[in-house]
Amino acid sequence: MANKKSLLGILVMSLVLGFVVIGCSSTPTGPFMFSDAAPKEYTILGEVTYKATGIHKGFIDFLAEARKQYPGTDYIIDIMVDVRQDKGLVYRGTAIKYKNK
Repeated sequence: MANKKSLLGILVMSLVLGFVVIGCSSTPTGPFMFSDAAPKEYTILGEVTYKATGIHKGFIDFLAEARKQYPGTDYIIDIMVDVRQDKGLVYRGTAIKYKNK
C-alpha cells in the first residue's frame, strides 16, 4: 500500500512539474500598446497626420514623424487611426511636450 501511495505521489509531482514547465514561456511578453493616462502638465505643439505605407508601420513610426514636424515632441495624444481604401493606415493625433520633464 505504501508503494502505491509513493508511486501516486511521484506521478502527481511529475504532472505538476510538467504543467509548470509547459506554462512557462521563453517568449518575452509586454504591452501591445501603452498609453500613459496619468494627469501631467503639457504644452500642445500641434496636429500631426501620418500616412503609413508598407507593412509594420505603427505608433513608433507615427511618433518619429511627429518628432520630425515638432522636434520637442514627447508624446502624442488624441490618436485616431483610419483605414484608407488601399488598406493603408492614416494616423492623426496631437503632439505634446511635457512641462516638468
